[in-house]
Amino acid sequence: SKATVSVLNWCALAPHTTHHTTHNKRGGRPAMHSRRPKAAHSGSAQRPAAVWGAVALQRHLALEMRLDGKGRTRNTKTMAEKIGLVEEKKPPPKITDTQWDGIKDVSNNRGDGEEPCAVCHEGYTKDSAQVILSCSHVFHEACIKNLEKFARSSPWEKKAPACPLCRKQDYQKTKHNSWEKAHQDKNATRIQAAWRGFASRRLVMRYRLATDKVFREEIYLKICRRISEEEMRAADARARDLDKLFEDMERERAAAQLQSLTQQDWDLARSKLLERGLNECTICMNPLACGTDHHHAAPDDDPAVPHPRETVLLSCSHAFHAPCLLAFEEFERCGSVADRKCPICRQPYLTRPLYEG
Repeated sequence: SKATVSVLNWCALAPHTTHHTTHNKRGGRPAMHSRRPKAAHSGSAQRPAAVWGAVALQRHLALEMRLDGKGRTRNTKTMAEKIGLVEEKKPPPKITDTQWDGIKDVSNNRGDGEEPCAVCHEGYTKDSAQVILSCSHVFHEACIKNLEKFARSSPWEKKAPACPLCRKQDYQKTKHNSWEKAHQDKNATRIQAAWRGFASRRLVMRYRLATDKVFREEIYLKICRRISEEEMRAADARARDLDKLFEDMERERAAAQLQSLTQQDWDLARSKLLERGLNECTICMNPLACGTDHHHAAPDDDPAVPHPRETVLLSCSHAFHAPCLLAFEEFERCGSVADRKCPICRQPYLTRPLYEG
């Protein structure tokens, strides 16, 4: 490298020194003395600068080769770069929008949007943010952020983070949506395949109808059968609608008729009930209270004789216990008077106490 060449040049141009030994007058250890030429002695003032230059080059090489296990941090200059012994590394120029468009085209043509992310091995979705690097590789934005964070915090990876695929450093990144492009291409392919299949089947059908008599008869028979089934379903639907209309009309007529009941109608219904006999409630199968039982019931303080339930008369001349009829209406989910139907004759009804007063 250029740093190595600078070190070798400095070593070659360094002043040569010669050493000789002299004995101390007191008989001590011989001392080493350096003898320099006169020309070198005149330039002894430049020796500290050369020493500092060698130290700076040595430190620069150690950081570049990561001999100390740390490496150099990003966007920091070494001493050798500051004093001009080594050429400073300048960041690459910023990529323009036109260049980004070309990089995105390369990635889209390669089909990166259909492949999973190389970091997490998960596919790209509509909700996942994506970024594209200047080397035309696509990743999840969260994956690249975590990778850069790990590269800066790792003790053996203090340099700028590199692309996980091509290992390019000092890359630039921008937001990218390769999933949308891949999704559009996939949907366009499906639409084209469906249309081509439909056109092909139509051509084959026309050809077989024109040449194959048996096939033509089968197709026409299927068409007639389908039309007949559709007409039958339509006729059934019309019949159901008419039945529902008649039922609604009958319900409204019965409700209007119930509203016009007179006292004479209630007396007639009570007389019909008494002629048939007041036997028991058909809901709870317990006896109904007659007139004498209702007016001359046992006192409330007598536990041996049960208190008779209130009996209600229906406009259709049937009678039930009031609590039983109320429970039956709740079970049938009767919302209006027209929806209530007698448990025996299934006719709309109005209720009135069997014995008033």
